[in-house]
Amino acid sequence: MGHSRNSALSDGRTWLLDQQVAHCTRYLLAALPPGGAPVLLVGHSIGAHIALQALTSNPEAVRGVVGLYPFLTLNAQSRTQALLAVLVRLRPLVWLVAHVAAFVAALPTAWRLSLLRRPLRALLGLSDEAAQVTADWLRADSVRNTCHLGASEFQALTPPPDWASFRAFGNRMRLYYGPEDDIWAPEPHAAEAARQGLSVVRDPTVGHMFCVTRRGCEHVAAATAAMLRPMLAVAVERG
Repeated sequence: MGHSRNSALSDGRTWLLDQQVAHCTRYLLAALPPGGAPVLLVGHSIGAHIALQALTSNPEAVRGVVGLYPFLTLNAQSRTQALLAVLVRLRPLVWLVAHVAAFVAALPTAWRLSLLRRPLRALLGLSDEAAQVTADWLRADSVRNTCHLGASEFQALTPPPDWASFRAFGNRMRLYYGPEDDIWAPEPHAAEAARQGLSVVRDPTVGHMFCVTRRGCEHVAAATAAMLRPMLAVAVERG
């Protein structure tokens, strides 16, 4: 949906959050194995929000969710998030940045990284590894898609989460939080989820952008497997 360098996989359209939720849910229901085999979903960041929506709207199909660093509501304490919420709504700015991105994307990788490392670290707090991934991923469609989707995310997640719906399926959820200063899934959000009776795992070892390093991927994969095992056992037992 706009992030691939293969033009056959990117038609230039942009997608709102509710469209992403609807698309993922339709895909899930169409791909379900016959016989009612238990399906457990794992979602990261905004993907955790989408996975939880799939569970609460289709509890017969989705038996459980592991939400990694879940972005469930705005972080009122984050100036970075507040700034991004404004910037992604400025269409002329998004258009300008997309065209600059198209120019930068044409440069050799080393040049792209040299240009992007400092602003990405200052604005988003990205590590050098994450900046490298961003430099490789950069393209005009990706910028437009990310900003359009981001604007709808900030709007949709301004209210607090629907804790009542989550509590109804609380025994089928695991929420995994990282360092306290994670701007998307900070400690106060983890504390509130725990107060609401949800199962919360805190692990400050690896941060939100775990997937840009092999060590981070292996660590979070092991933690995810540990959370999935009891959920899978219960789902199989219930048929």
